[in-house]
Amino acid sequence: MVTVLGEVENREAYAKEFYRLLRPGGLLSISEQAGDADKMSVDEIKDLMCGAGFSVDKFYGTKSNFTINFIKKATAHPN
Repeated sequence: MVTVLGEVENREAYAKEFYRLLRPGGLLSISEQAGDADKMSVDEIKDLMCGAGFSVDKFYGTKSNFTINFIKKATAHPN
């Protein structure tokens, strides 16, 4: 996803749906760029995705322009 998540109204529901759709070990990649009025911060995205059950896999870039890869844990989500 590139510069999309900040424009979604119910982000928590979308994050949980991404988690549901991916198989264990599946990867979700989220990118944000400077200048986007709806840009989410690194911490906001990490909190959202980790709250849905994902783990941070890799981070690329800077706080202004970045990509974060999340992985679906191999074990079942506690919720």
